[in-house]
Amino acid sequence: MIKFNIELENPWSDQFTSLWSTFGKVGKNKGWEFNGYLDNTLFKFMIAITHKQDHPGLYIQVALIGFKIEFIFYDSRHWNYDKNRFYLPEEQEYE
Repeated sequence: MIKFNIELENPWSDQFTSLWSTFGKVGKNKGWEFNGYLDNTLFKFMIAITHKQDHPGLYIQVALIGFKIEFIFYDSRHWNYDKNRFYLPEEQEYE
């Protein structure tokens, strides 16, 4: 995983409101989300690229004075750590 994160939160606030959420699929296993929130974040910039885990992909969050937006492009499959690959459809375990 590669991750860069800088964040400043208001510790005296517990505000959280979801403003919108939209999502879609790109092919069989890829998806995307675009979300907006009001929360206690004063400033944030985060970018992460993940792999070899459940739902790997690109995660971006930007926030300023309580308004946060995030974009996620991810793989919807789960990672099989024992075999170092994604679970095959017939192997998938649901808990």
